[in-house]
Amino acid sequence: MRKTSSRIFTIIVVLGFLASWYWVEWSPVSSRALALCNGGYGTFDMKMYDAQIVQSVLSIMNPEGFAITFRYYIGDFTLILFFGLLQCLISKGVYSSLCARNLTLRVLYISSITVPIIRGLADIVENSILLRAAIIFPQVNGTEITIASMATKVKFALIFLWVILVLVGFLLRFCFRKKRISDKAA
Repeated sequence: MRKTSSRIFTIIVVLGFLASWYWVEWSPVSSRALALCNGGYGTFDMKMYDAQIVQSVLSIMNPEGFAITFRYYIGDFTLILFFGLLQCLISKGVYSSLCARNLTLRVLYISSITVPIIRGLADIVENSILLRAAIIFPQVNGTEITIASMATKVKFALIFLWVILVLVGFLLRFCFRKKRISDKAA
């Protein structure tokens, strides 16, 4: 029963991730659709930006672009959740057989779970501020945009760190498997 529940949860997470990714990348309210309304810029959350860029992009955006922006963020907040869950499932799959070996491996496992959570929080801060900027436009709070921009940079750095942690986990699994095979042969 537990294995079935785990599989169902994994399927829900994968389908949720794919659906929300479709929403933000290819749907009628995606970043591509938004780019048609703001001179080709698209969304801020995948680029480096500052208050001047935000002001300039929002100033050329048509009313349809603002409507798309608000619906885009529904999908993007959903993507934050499902991407984080997917990252945690991958980390668990990579490290679950390793973490009983020693403290260092447990720390790597906990880190590979913690990093996506912090990434999600940075992404929520980023999205919240950028959504607020669209709501209060034509006013743009430079300090808030600077915070959002820093959150964007943190988000990308944490995604990179998570990938490194997962690759280390795969490498360690490979090394322990090789050692187990050589121990059996001896």
